[in-house]
Amino acid sequence: MKKSLFVLAVVVVAGASVYVAAQRPAPVTVPVDPHAGHTMASQAPAQPQYPPFARPANERVPPGFEQAEAALKASKQKSEWVNIPYAGGPAIKSWVAYPAKPEKAPVVIVIMEIFGLQPWIQGVADQLAEDGYIAIAPDLLSGMGPGGGGTAEIGSPDAARKVITGLTPEEAANRLKAVRAHALKMPQSSGKTATVGYCWGGARSFEFAVAEPGLNAAIVFYGTSPSTAPDFAKINAPVLGLYGADDARVNATIEPAAGEMKKLGKTFEYEIYAGAGHGFLRAQQDRGGANYRASEQAWPRVLAFLQKHTR
Repeated sequence: MKKSLFVLAVVVVAGASVYVAAQRPAPVTVPVDPHAGHTMASQAPAQPQYPPFARPANERVPPGFEQAEAALKASKQKSEWVNIPYAGGPAIKSWVAYPAKPEKAPVVIVIMEIFGLQPWIQGVADQLAEDGYIAIAPDLLSGMGPGGGGTAEIGSPDAARKVITGLTPEEAANRLKAVRAHALKMPQSSGKTATVGYCWGGARSFEFAVAEPGLNAAIVFYGTSPSTAPDFAKINAPVLGLYGADDARVNATIEPAAGEMKKLGKTFEYEIYAGAGHGFLRAQQDRGGANYRASEQAWPRVLAFLQKHTR
């Protein structure tokens, strides 16, 4: 197969922008996509082959799945587990990472994937703390595991994936509201809040912008968009979406959302990274480096968006 080059393109659509970048590598070996197990059959055909790729050391990008536990052990950020009160049920166990500087800072709620609160999500939160934000990663499965526990008690990521089907979008939003209320009361909080979510959590991040009018920004990593016009009318926060080009199911929801947000005069910016697949920030070693290159480009975009809307 000949190597294909993707040309950098920027398309601006009155309130929505799309950025396509990167170069598709030549095929050689099959990558392992940790999200492939929960994608729809129509989204996960036989995978093309790519050359092997090892993620280089990069302290300016959150660790990939393979690097997360080592990165957490080496981290110099202060962090702790807290139990956030929730009127609708058991306390929400959450991992909080703090920036080194003592001044007040915005709070970013890091919304987990369909696999529950795993070390990789903690690694993302740790990176946000290093970048100057208070990061809260709530275990939204709190109270849904054996003995009233959460992800840790449920066990494997695959088991968590099955349990999470019982958590409705409405219940997830209510739990996120409790987390945000806690964030606003933190002494270190500046009073500005944002969400960033991944896959299942990406969809919840977009939906939380619908449910919470006081949110200052919402960031969606490869999560589906809301589907009804009344939902978009409730959004006050600017929204940023970051997607891999090879993610047809999720990407089919981008343009309808962009059209509604444009019609309502609301901000929805998005970027699509050529050659990258679903879950690219987690699976940085997959797709012959395309996922990693997408991650390198996406993270500065996240920080710029947070800087603009929460500082």
